[in-house]
Amino acid sequence: MPMQFQPDFARAGLDATSAAARDTRAFAGSTGVRVIVDEKDPAHVIVVEQWETESHDAAYQAWRAGDGLPTDIIAMLARPATTTHFTVSLDL
Repeated sequence: MPMQFQPDFARAGLDATSAAARDTRAFAGSTGVRVIVDEKDPAHVIVVEQWETESHDAAYQAWRAGDGLPTDIIAMLARPATTTHFTVSLDL
């Protein structure tokens, strides 16, 4: 999930994202979470999540859209975050 924070919120956005990532990792079915920061633009952050199954991810997405909505992160974004689903085709 690529996220672009408002420049003044780069550090706070990363801190909030890191805290939210811990909640994500603790969610049933999560097998890994990475928070990646653009070296040239620290307000550009990508969150990579891995899930046991699509149904685990769907349950997580439903939680994030409801009780788990990260309103602090949303308020710091320069534009809405997007979600893309990928499948691993090669893992070396």
